[in-house]
Amino acid sequence: MGMFKKLKQFSGSVDKELLRNGLLGRGTIVDIKQTNVSRGEDAFSAPVCIFTVEVVLDNVPAYNATCRQAVPLTVVPQMVPGQTVCAVRVNPDNHDEIALDLATEPPEVTLAQGSGQATAADVLARGKPARRLDLRGCAERWRVHCRRADVVDVRAAAQVVIG
Repeated sequence: MGMFKKLKQFSGSVDKELLRNGLLGRGTIVDIKQTNVSRGEDAFSAPVCIFTVEVVLDNVPAYNATCRQAVPLTVVPQMVPGQTVCAVRVNPDNHDEIALDLATEPPEVTLAQGSGQATAADVLARGKPARRLDLRGCAERWRVHCRRADVVDVRAAAQVVIG
C-alpha cells in the first residue's frame, strides 16, 4: 500500500473508486471504536471511527470486515451496534476492503444457501412444539384486551391467536 493511500485511510477518507464501483451490500454495524482523529472544518465535525461490520452480499455467506472512516458527528450516536443497518461498498477483488455508503439505502440481498439463516419454511418445518397458554379464569383478575400475542423465541418469532 502506498504512503498516500495509508495517509488517506488514516484520515478516514473513503476511496471514491470503491464508492463508485464497489459491490453494493448490506451491512450491520457490529462494533464502533472512535479514534482520536477527526476531519472537517470544525475539530469535531467528522470523527474517524473504526467500524466492524457484518457484510452480506448476494449469494455470499455473511462475514465480518472492518473499515476506518470519518462520519458526521450527528450520525455517530445513531449507529447502534447490532441494530444499525447500512449500505456498504465492497472491493470486488478483496472482500475485506469495505466502505460505508451512507448516501445509499441498504439493499435487499439474497442469502447464500446454508448461510445459517433460518427461513420461514425452516421454522415451519422444524419449529419447536409450543405449549398452550391457558388464559381461562384470568379475565377476573386481569383485563385482557388483546386477541393476539407475539411469541418470541431466540430462534424464531410467531404471532398466535388467543381464544
